[in-house]
Amino acid sequence: MEEKSSFFKFIWRLNSIIILAIGVLGLIVLIYGSYEIIKNNTSKRAVSGIVNIEKDSNLDEHYKLGQNNRVFNSKYIVIPLVSVQNYEQSYYSKSASSIKNYLFTNIDNTNSSWLFDSNKNLILNLYPISKKRLEDKIKDTKALMYKIVSKDSNSDGRLTYKDRFTMAFSDIGGKNYREVLSDIQSLSSWSFVNDDEVIVLYQKNNTIYSSNIDLKEFKILNTKTIPEI
Repeated sequence: MEEKSSFFKFIWRLNSIIILAIGVLGLIVLIYGSYEIIKNNTSKRAVSGIVNIEKDSNLDEHYKLGQNNRVFNSKYIVIPLVSVQNYEQSYYSKSASSIKNYLFTNIDNTNSSWLFDSNKNLILNLYPISKKRLEDKIKDTKALMYKIVSKDSNSDGRLTYKDRFTMAFSDIGGKNYREVLSDIQSLSSWSFVNDDEVIVLYQKNNTIYSSNIDLKEFKILNTKTIPEI
């Protein structure tokens, strides 16, 4: 009987040790998993619409075609070229994505071309100049309007929406690109004056202006200062 009792005590102790080991192992896995989640959330941050231009940031950059394709006048497919930058900042790593170019493809002849010859600028927005703004595939687009950041105006080592930007225009195939308004702080709105002319309201040097733009030649017809209240 004593041998059986000793045997059962041994089995009970062995089971206790196994259960304890499993519990400790589970606790270690739980702690490690929580650490990895916290590490991923705090050590690497993902942002968009930012181009890092600092020279000492250990920058790793690659490009890919975006998936938010757009079709204008059932003739041109427009695809953004997205830059993805990975770099170190302070005590964490950062991943920043941004649009630096657009690829235009003519559906009729399958010819393709880029909006820019280089990928140095940040493109904040692309606006189809159309009276039907809410449609995904716009068939009456007269031109395209862009918000372009080409210089670090606030000297923070980044190209972002916080920098002053340029308003530029092109035709729906990305040709005849022309920069029309520069050093803008904010874009308020735009609207058609007639089929070949739009009016753009914007802020520059803390003053609000309105400019009439010719959609055929992409030039300013006139500019007025909006009186302060």
